[in-house]
Amino acid sequence: MVAPASNASAASSVTLRFLSSDGYPAPGLKVKIGKKTGTTSFGGAVKFAGLKAGKQRVTLVLKRPGDDAETRTFTKRVSVTLQPGANGTKSVRVSDFVVVRGVVRDSKGKPLRGQTVTLVEGDSGSTTGRTNSRGAYSLLYAITADKTAEYLVTVAVEVEKNVTAFAPATIRETSARRYSAGRAKSTRVNVTVPKLASGGVTGKVVAADGTPVKNAVVGIELSTTAGTELAQVVYTKKDGTYHARHLIPGKYTISIHAKKSIAQPKEITVKKKSVKAGTHRILGTGTLVATITTAGASDPVSTLLESDPDWLTLGWIQSETVAASNSPENVQHTVTYTNVPAGKYRVRINRPSGPVGEWVTVLAGESTNAGALVQPPQPATTTLTGTVKLSDGKATQANVQVYDADGTLISAYSNKSNATTGKFEVKRAHLDGTYFVVATKSQKVKINGKKTFVAQQGSSTVTLTNGTVTPVVDITLAPAAKVTVRTVAGGKAVDGVRVDLVRLDDVGPFARDSVTTSYPWRSNKSVFRHVSPGVKYRLRYVDPDVTGIKWIGPTFTLKAGQNKTVTAKVQR
Repeated sequence: MVAPASNASAASSVTLRFLSSDGYPAPGLKVKIGKKTGTTSFGGAVKFAGLKAGKQRVTLVLKRPGDDAETRTFTKRVSVTLQPGANGTKSVRVSDFVVVRGVVRDSKGKPLRGQTVTLVEGDSGSTTGRTNSRGAYSLLYAITADKTAEYLVTVAVEVEKNVTAFAPATIRETSARRYSAGRAKSTRVNVTVPKLASGGVTGKVVAADGTPVKNAVVGIELSTTAGTELAQVVYTKKDGTYHARHLIPGKYTISIHAKKSIAQPKEITVKKKSVKAGTHRILGTGTLVATITTAGASDPVSTLLESDPDWLTLGWIQSETVAASNSPENVQHTVTYTNVPAGKYRVRINRPSGPVGEWVTVLAGESTNAGALVQPPQPATTTLTGTVKLSDGKATQANVQVYDADGTLISAYSNKSNATTGKFEVKRAHLDGTYFVVATKSQKVKINGKKTFVAQQGSSTVTLTNGTVTPVVDITLAPAAKVTVRTVAGGKAVDGVRVDLVRLDDVGPFARDSVTTSYPWRSNKSVFRHVSPGVKYRLRYVDPDVTGIKWIGPTFTLKAGQNKTVTAKVQR
């Protein structure tokens, strides 16, 4: 008699059901066991066949939303033990995952199926799914150790092309202490798709000879009491036509850019129906010539050609550079601007208090003289040198920037330190007075036992005198802190609010840093990334409808690498 073969290693067919830290199904999770891969369904399940019995190592991968490219892919490994010849379902709870779920409805409360829903944090949206037949969605979010006790995300529903509905979401931990696996809770956010405005505008863009222009950029700006704001951008079809939909009633300005030229802006009034803007004819182009005189030895001189804002709201700017001169005598240079749309312009030398020319009119197909400008003699220059090191003393490459005493960046003197020696040098700088030299880089450091990317920064104060070589400036990098600001009014997220982060000792280039909140797609603009640890700060905002400055919350001091999120209630 032959003994039966052992089934200790018999293949198993099993459905793995992955759950969030608080027991909700985890959809959209890429699962890998050996060479086998699969993706979890809406219910968090994925089926594998032909697996060996015993302990299996499972790799879970999730694309995270966020504005740091290095952390957009979150990977976690867990172990699963399979019984010989096992079939059925095995549940696996993963402590680092929570779920944002809800229902998408129209303005009348009817659930919407097949809608694309995206989870947004920072300037990107990486976690995407669709609503089911009941209008329900479920999106997975990964918690990482560089987070604190509150995480702000946004649920975005793509209604149609160029039209998206948003709803803010807050994921909170169940403990007031700093992050610990399993303490975060899933959250429910329902999204109502508003009734879309019925207004719109149609038009056609043609070249100077009347032929249709394809892919012209049509910018539609809404006039408000605070100025203008971009309402929509559309592109022309092959026949030159365009159609912008869902515009609210109001006055708009239409600006056209195409083939390195423009059309004269048009003003229209939109009511409840679409209006016809007619035909936009691309302006012909001409040439503008200016004479620049440099007095004595000179660095390269940057010149700007700028349009008259009363003629062209959108603006038109070109730049040309005059070569450096070592001559002790005055030297005349000719600067030529080509492909200039017909209109009114002037030339300026691009330096603080630099000379500005008179307004002149450029005609299509003709060359126009813009007159002459004189660049005055420049003062003696300074050579600024230094080194950048990490906290362990190793040299490193970093971005080096120079700020004046008022905290204004002098972009012309930006540089990078050498990756091997850490040295940097700013030559021929026109500096006289006290300046801040700041070095920054994104560096992977260990915080709370886990490595994560944070902004590293260091700075030094230096007093410079024109015509001298300064001592070497040594800068040591350390992890900066970060403050994320969310502005709300009446419980709803609002954008366009300028928020100031004020360093109470008023020292350094970021002593009065500002952001303008913008939700949700570009909320990276709502993040202060260079917050010095161990220093007292306070937030404030200025509302155009309220007199004076409004302070937000108490003063605070952050630790190196800490990420603080502040929700500011503003008046609207």
